[in-house]
Amino acid sequence: REQSRLLTGLIAVFLLGYAGLAFKLFQIGLRFAGSFPGLGPILIERTGLSRTLVDTVGRTAEASGLNITHEIQAVDTSFTMDEQINIYRIVQEALSNILKYAAAARVHVEMRLEDGAVRLTIRDDGRGFDMKADRALHGLGLQSMRERAEILGGTIRIWSAAGEGTRIEVRIPRGDALEAGA
Repeated sequence: REQSRLLTGLIAVFLLGYAGLAFKLFQIGLRFAGSFPGLGPILIERTGLSRTLVDTVGRTAEASGLNITHEIQAVDTSFTMDEQINIYRIVQEALSNILKYAAAARVHVEMRLEDGAVRLTIRDDGRGFDMKADRALHGLGLQSMRERAEILGGTIRIWSAAGEGTRIEVRIPRGDALEAGA
């Protein structure tokens, strides 16, 4: 009987400790969500697109050592959750491409309301690429950004030249502007 109570007590202590550890890991995961692509949507639900982008840009700068500046206007209420996730994924893919290929020293991310649309601009001072080279414009990352922009009813333009960096500009009609036009 005494052994049973001791065993029950030990099991309870173990389970409480395990639950505490699991909770602590969850908190750490949220803190570093910018480093874990799957957690971006969780943060968008909790804090909104604009705050999540600010956090992601900051964490990317810290982890990579890049000088990344931003001007991110709050546009969260203009878009549904799915639309916000698609916008987040465009920025995430652009930053990923910069880290992999650009050899940039400086990056600037801007998101602002402009003429009934959101203009999202990501530019770097990296090595750029030849816009005429088929493989450069048809890579999976750029194709993914293009498809997401189209899903959002928007457009994407890319400017780049070897040795001159890259600028990606996405224009997305605001959700309320789309509804008014429907």
